[in-house]
Amino acid sequence: MIYINRNLGIISVDFKLYIFLVLFFSLINPSLILLYSLFQYSILPKLLILKNILLFSMAFIFLTLISFALKIKVISKSNLFLGIFYILILNIYLLLSFFGNYFHSGTLIYYIKFITIGISLTILTSLYIQKFEIFNFLRVYRLIGWIIVSFGLLEYSLPIETIWSDIIKIQSFMGDTEVDPWASVPLGQSGRFYSWDLFIILGDKLRRLVSIYADPTLTANVLVLLLNIFLFLPNKKFKDKLLLVFIVLSGFFTLSKFFILSFLTSIFFYFTRLMIRNIIIYTLIGALIISIVLINIFDYIPSSAHIEGLISAFTDFQLFGRGLGQAGNYATFSNIKPIGGESSIGSILAQIGIFSFLLIYQLNNLLNLITLNYKKIKKINIENKNILLFILEVAYVTILEFFIGLLFSESTISGTTVIITFISILPILGTIIIWINAKINKEV
Repeated sequence: MIYINRNLGIISVDFKLYIFLVLFFSLINPSLILLYSLFQYSILPKLLILKNILLFSMAFIFLTLISFALKIKVISKSNLFLGIFYILILNIYLLLSFFGNYFHSGTLIYYIKFITIGISLTILTSLYIQKFEIFNFLRVYRLIGWIIVSFGLLEYSLPIETIWSDIIKIQSFMGDTEVDPWASVPLGQSGRFYSWDLFIILGDKLRRLVSIYADPTLTANVLVLLLNIFLFLPNKKFKDKLLLVFIVLSGFFTLSKFFILSFLTSIFFYFTRLMIRNIIIYTLIGALIISIVLINIFDYIPSSAHIEGLISAFTDFQLFGRGLGQAGNYATFSNIKPIGGESSIGSILAQIGIFSFLLIYQLNNLLNLITLNYKKIKKINIENKNILLFILEVAYVTILEFFIGLLFSESTISGTTVIITFISILPILGTIIIWINAKINKEV
């Protein structure tokens, strides 16, 4: 159920509905893959592409109309209005791609990627949870965690054809999406299942763990969220510690650079509990400086395209960008040099120019809000203090790591990754920030 509280000025969802949404978005992709393997309905892969944009577009329209009518409270008014503005801008860029006769399949892919993150940030920072239950929240993520690591380690230990060709016709499934022409390459040549990052050293490709998502990057992103939940969880039980070990093991088997960077970041914050205002800005500047230094010092850097993609978006910067689909990896569909390729920030910056900083501002503003409330709680005695600090720590580190992923990976922005990450964090974050400030104001 969805509740409208006119007195508090908030829109909230029942906890059971929230849990349903978490499970739905976490398991819809593997469910569609499983159904396709059983029935071979060609419509199923198309639902994989369209589900995010259709569902969130309807939710965004509903929430926007309600929010203006009720003048609802949100954790950041500026995020709400900038989010709406960002989404309008993306729709203008999509229309320009039609009128400018440069629309192609890559344009649609980028539109879905970019608008999903904008809609997710806008909706989920405006939605709150009725009677949040930490016990059931953890129980759901234990279930998701064990499903991912159990199936992941199973499929990783078997010959690739055993599950992904003989049982699950993954090539047919990806081919039937009819959107991404790179998705249906042979399994032995697919970056989904193998990595060539260390080929120059090892002389061979390496198998990647892909688990229920048939995608190492998406799997790594979800494992990062799970890593932070069970790493920062206070008073961990044995089963949580055991799951954490398997999460780390599975994460490294994905051979995801994002997971490795996130793991190191999580360990650093676990021991320091250091929260800094404007960390997104400092991270962006630091990443640019380090990238430029590395490119100029070393003759060979594994996966240097990720670094070069970030740098190229700034060195070839255009104020209003080149248009949707005219930069990034998918620009090659139009025989265009892929400026900003292999970097989500580089890609979006090269395509929509200065408007991409709306996204960076929203993420930076969110982390500043978390930092402010974290420091408030640390100074006072408050009910459930450890749980509140735990949620803020998970939110802070996960959003920061998501941004780091945006810097050095173009695949970090995918509809499913964005929704799973943000639906797991933002409604809870908004709920506890409203609750914290209500408690503090009451005590004052």
